[in-house]
Amino acid sequence: MTSDRSRASGLVLASLALGAWGCGDDGGGTDAAVTPTVDAYSASDAPPSDDAPAAESTIADLVIASDDFDILEAAILRASPIPSATPTPIAEALDSPGSFTVFAPNDAAFEASGLTLEVVNATPPDALRGILLYHGLLTEVPAASVTAGAQTTIAQLPIFITTAGGVAINGGNEVTGGADVIATDVDASNGVVHVIDRVLLPPTVEAIARYAGFTTLAGAVASQGLVDDLSGTGPFTVFAPTNEAFAALPALPTGDALTQALLYHVVGAAVPSTAIVATPAPVATLATAPYEVGGEAPNLSLVARLDGSTARINGTAVVTADIPAINGVVHVVGEVLLPLNIVDIAEAGGFSTLITAVGAAAPLSGGGTVAAALSSADSRFTVFAPTNAAFTEAFPGGLPSDGAAVRDVLLYHVLASPTPGIVLSTGLPTAATDLPTLLGATLPFAPGTPPTVDGQDIVVTDIVGTNGVVHAVSGVLLPPS
Repeated sequence: MTSDRSRASGLVLASLALGAWGCGDDGGGTDAAVTPTVDAYSASDAPPSDDAPAAESTIADLVIASDDFDILEAAILRASPIPSATPTPIAEALDSPGSFTVFAPNDAAFEASGLTLEVVNATPPDALRGILLYHGLLTEVPAASVTAGAQTTIAQLPIFITTAGGVAINGGNEVTGGADVIATDVDASNGVVHVIDRVLLPPTVEAIARYAGFTTLAGAVASQGLVDDLSGTGPFTVFAPTNEAFAALPALPTGDALTQALLYHVVGAAVPSTAIVATPAPVATLATAPYEVGGEAPNLSLVARLDGSTARINGTAVVTADIPAINGVVHVVGEVLLPLNIVDIAEAGGFSTLITAVGAAAPLSGGGTVAAALSSADSRFTVFAPTNAAFTEAFPGGLPSDGAAVRDVLLYHVLASPTPGIVLSTGLPTAATDLPTLLGATLPFAPGTPPTVDGQDIVVTDIVGTNGVVHAVSGVLLPPS
């Protein structure tokens, strides 16, 4: 092995640290520490490189010295060409002491993953670099310190470690993209190497479910043929229910109902937890409503809001946020998310005074309650929903005691059906218009930034439910006397 090859391999492994310099790992779970397996790749058994004695061998030296890591060495060389003689940050990092953990696939692991030497040499360097970065940690974790749980790799993507019956990563080698640890504690001067029997594949949002052990979600996604869709470019956001969440359902839907239920957990955009704020906001999913507006079925909404310090989706707490994937982000939720009707939207959005008003309203003239009408699957309504602050300002002493008056106020916030029926923000008039309401009185609308109804700002638009749409308004709309 030439000194140039040694230098190049060292530079690539140094670049692993450079990819996320100064970032630590997230720690693991609470399972008992793992007993080290047979150390089949002891550093003392490997011949020293031409440039360094065995006692001072870096991780790169160990890879170069062993005949079992020829494909890994080729991948390292291809992922990071030898830089010019001009000093670079990578070279400076190489000169610094390191403390890395590398999960190193041997040649058999590469071949078992379909990555022969020929395939590796034909793979774009950037793709190889992403795979290699996914095999390292920025802290040294000997086998005795390995615990079950998630760890953040140098690629800033998670691996999921289990320890029952041996150490496995991302579900073990029975899961595509996972691996078993077959040898541990190959010590180097700048860290430790654990040998694995498959190449770890950086996760898509779909793979996160498999890697993290969300077997019901992963199985449902596979059964509905959505694996390729959720492995695409994205970005996607997935709200991933746990196995326990699915088990709490009376029954799992089937057929197209299951497809729509899964798509209701997927957003076709990146939604980090920092985007969730106190004001309830719609998040458009890939599921479609059971009706059309303007000849097209709109996408059903989730309702996202920050409740104190807790992010909630449809009222359900996010239990683990911001799990990164190569094509998006995953948030874990403790319940299966169900599409919302208009009353559900008010509850999930924290419109608690509106819900109280609905409950206090007198029956409708034709019989039945306001709540039943707004919950009906056959309804097709547009509702302008006042915030809690709006109700407090309009009724500082509390809601009127007259149930009929409360009912009439509520009906003045609901557009008549079937005409105009469901009015999305894109369908709001472009000129001042009087809109018919369920009360029978018309509601003045004026375009603008923001648009207004009866002089009150429309502050949130297009929370799309199964039987209509909700727009939030800054004030209570009072019907003409």
